Formats: sequence, structure tokens, C-alpha cells
Amino acid sequence: SIMRNYSFIKYFAFFFLITVGFSACEKDEAGDDFGDGSPKAENVVLRNGYAYEYNGQGLVTKMSKYETETDEDGNSHSILVTKATITYPQSNRAVLVYYDPYFTFTYTFAFGENGFAYRIIQNDIEGSSLIKLNYDSEGHLIYMDNYGDILRMKYTDGNLTYVEDQEYDAKSYITYGSDTDFYYYGMSPFLLGVELGPFVSSMDWWFECGLDCALYAGFLGKPSKNLPVKIESTDSENYKPTIYEIEYYSVNSIGRWRQNEVSW
Repeated sequence: SIMRNYSFIKYFAFFFLITVGFSACEKDEAGDDFGDGSPKAENVVLRNGYAYEYNGQGLVTKMSKYETETDEDGNSHSILVTKATITYPQSNRAVLVYYDPYFTFTYTFAFGENGFAYRIIQNDIEGSSLIKLNYDSEGHLIYMDNYGDILRMKYTDGNLTYVEDQEYDAKSYITYGSDTDFYYYGMSPFLLGVELGPFVSSMDWWFECGLDCALYAGFLGKPSKNLPVKIESTDSENYKPTIYEIEYYSVNSIGRWRQNEVSW
């Protein structure tokens, strides 16, 4: 998985994976359309609570998060904390450095003709690994192989409607409403933070340690168009669906949402 048990192992395999992982053309579920495209400014998605910096081509070079800091007098004020920086060493490559509170994660992306990444080299204190991805014809991420952990997804009418975690035989079916105001309700259009079941507990599990920043930088496919209203989930231990309903509401003109488990 993306988040590993941290250990101080040298990353000697990094440059080997860069040359081999990005050059080997493998005709499998991960597809073979990679390495010849470039990231596109039109794919950038603005993230609630973040500030972006851009280069001359409109590509994101820095993502910072607004956080609250309390001084010694007990006064609170908002500060900007850098979460990720992105460089573009070649037109078809991007390097994202994510600043965890304790460690640094580096990702090198190789892009396909649609402007999304089909191969990612992840480099952290434990070494290097190759992540493979594939997309549907509309540019939605439908397959992710993260060092043997496989996630499959399906989109219908621009919305993520099916998620399968192969390891646990966990499947989630997602139903949508007509609301599209992700920003107002504090929701992620990539469904980060939404519970999808006991094993596929959240998309955060797959897009942590900086890959969430890559989603919003426009590297990993298009987001959903609408807000989900119901999720039905099964897994290897629970064949009777767990059903969640999502409710949206407002408190003092600030959008909120909550997810309720309604049945086993």
C-alpha cells in the first residue's frame, strides 16, 4: 500500500525503476498509453482550504494548506503550510515532493496522451515502487495497481459508481443525487474521506502521502460530477450489503455533510 511501515532502507532501486518502469511497454490492465503525453492545465481541480501556485503554462508548482496556529498568548491565526511542490523536468514528466510532518515522499509521473499519469515511481524512506494506472475514454481513473494492491473503478455519466478492492474482494456501489456543490459542503469530488465499506474504508487509503495532491494537480483523472447520496458495500466477510446514506445540510451558512449507516 502507499502508506508503509516506515524503515530506514536505502532507495537504491529508484533510478533503476525510472529507466525500466517507464520504458517497459506492458499490455495489461494498466494499459500502454504512457510516456508520450504531457500534463494539462485544464485538468487542475481547485481544492477547498488550499492555495495554489502555477508556472507559465498554468500547471501547479506548489500546494499549500491553510492551518490554524495558536501563539503563546492564546491568539489563533491562519497560516499557509506547504504540502507539496511540483517540478516539470521534461514536458512529459512531473516530480511531486510531498512534505509529511515526519518524512518526505517523492513521486515521478509519466503521462499519456490524455494528459493523465499512467506510471508513477514512488520514492520514500523504504525504497522505490512502481504504481500502474489506467483510465476510461473520458479520462476517469478506473485501474490502480499499487505494488500488487489493485483497485478497480467504474464511472457512469461522469460519476464514480463502482469501486473494487481486489485484495479483500470488497465492492462498493455508489448512487448520486443532483447536487454538485462540493466546495460548499466541504466534500471532495474524488470522494476522499467518504466511507465505502469495512475494507475499502475510504479513497484516502489509496491516495495518501501526497497522491491526494496529485489528484488535485490534475494528474490522476477527472473527478465525479455530482455528490453521492447512497453507498452499498460488500466484502469477503460481509456478503449482505452495508448501506450508507449521505446527508447534506448547512450550519450558519456553512455546508456540512454526514454519513449514516442504515443497514447491515
